[in-house]
Amino acid sequence: MTGHAAAVRTIPTVSTWPVLGCLPDLIRRKESFWTDIHRAHGDIVHLDLGVTGLVAVSHPRHAHHVLIENARNYVDKGGPTGFRATLLPLTGQGLSTIDVEDEHWRSRRDLIGPAFRQGALKAMTDHMAQLVEQHTAAWPTAQDGAEPGLDVVPPVTTAVTTALAELLYGAPINDHEIGQVSRAFEQIMNYMWVGMLASAVPPWAPFPGRRRQRQAIGVIENVVRDVVARRGPARSARAPELVDILSAAERQLDAEGLRDEAVSLLLGAEPLAISVSWALHLLARHQDAQHAARTEVDKVLAGRCPRFEDLAALPYLRMVLKEALRLCPPTYWVQRRAARDDVIDGVAVPAGTNVVVLIHRIHTHPDVWEAPEHFDPERFAPERAKLRHRQAWIPFGSGRRGCVAREFSMTLGHLILAQTLQRYEFSPHPRRTPRLTVAANLRPRAGVWLTARRRAAG
Repeated sequence: MTGHAAAVRTIPTVSTWPVLGCLPDLIRRKESFWTDIHRAHGDIVHLDLGVTGLVAVSHPRHAHHVLIENARNYVDKGGPTGFRATLLPLTGQGLSTIDVEDEHWRSRRDLIGPAFRQGALKAMTDHMAQLVEQHTAAWPTAQDGAEPGLDVVPPVTTAVTTALAELLYGAPINDHEIGQVSRAFEQIMNYMWVGMLASAVPPWAPFPGRRRQRQAIGVIENVVRDVVARRGPARSARAPELVDILSAAERQLDAEGLRDEAVSLLLGAEPLAISVSWALHLLARHQDAQHAARTEVDKVLAGRCPRFEDLAALPYLRMVLKEALRLCPPTYWVQRRAARDDVIDGVAVPAGTNVVVLIHRIHTHPDVWEAPEHFDPERFAPERAKLRHRQAWIPFGSGRRGCVAREFSMTLGHLILAQTLQRYEFSPHPRRTPRLTVAANLRPRAGVWLTARRRAAG
């Protein structure tokens, strides 16, 4: 039972090492760590991470309780703890990272939210499709004489980041800048676990990796500053109907607030690109699904660039994207802090406790998903989806603090899949088999490799 009833059991604590708790095991083992503690302790555990402690919950009903049903008790994200200890120096107080659901958060949501509503999204889609077309038309393929293999993460990242910059900033971003942001983001993500420990050390004190993290943050800030500086006449000449978030933001935000929103918006590109890359990899390994998706694309588009209204006629492709986001969600976990004492499934959660909703564990929970590790887009057919808990699939979070750009991201991912399947046939790389990560912001070092062959014209 989840709610305010009296606690009936004690929460198990996972702690392996003195001082460091279970953090070394979590860093070293990642996926198997969660599988083992779920098998040993169930859906709710207390994680001793040395400098901090977290209660991790991993069932859809827990997500419903924390993010929706009792969300008023969880309006605080918990400050610089957990992953936030690493990310807050980068994102600051952008909409996605503001600590408390207060007037400041509501005003920022009112400022940013309209850019992602249905009407604005419809106006953006045609231009978004043109940008995607430019960046998916010339991928290296086996017929080009190159090595018969392609790491799809860099070209997909280029397509996603370009669309985000031009559509949301109203300014172009070049390939060199995209590469800089991608490498810096990977450096920051590699520091993420260590950053938990670093949060207990004064900022002025030396700590392994801290200097490189600060340098990576500086790189991203410089790129964002340069892109924003290019806004101007080129914006209106290219696409006058598009929403430019920063134009509205400049009228209401100071320099620091503008910087935080600009950086936060850009950083959504990398995790989305990795999830879409995994969708292509999964299609490469499941030729029946790839054939079904391509048949749908060919029938609807007949070789032309997709429009907004075409996406509703590509339901199977959207199911493929949803299944990829289930297996590799953009976010690792969602963190909240309990304002008052609470009880979740008979477990006491004292006031002040940081609670994390484990998205990747919810997405593979055996009570919810049949054969959860298997790729099956048909899980998201309407007749099957309506039988599941509504919080069983939450790649963009949920509730009032759910990602404001959810439909923008889904539309962009949908377009990339449609336009790549128009041009290429994908198969597994003959020598490189990447291992799926539990979340897209834990970027695999080896990339997402597959073989792409250009389809015959017509």
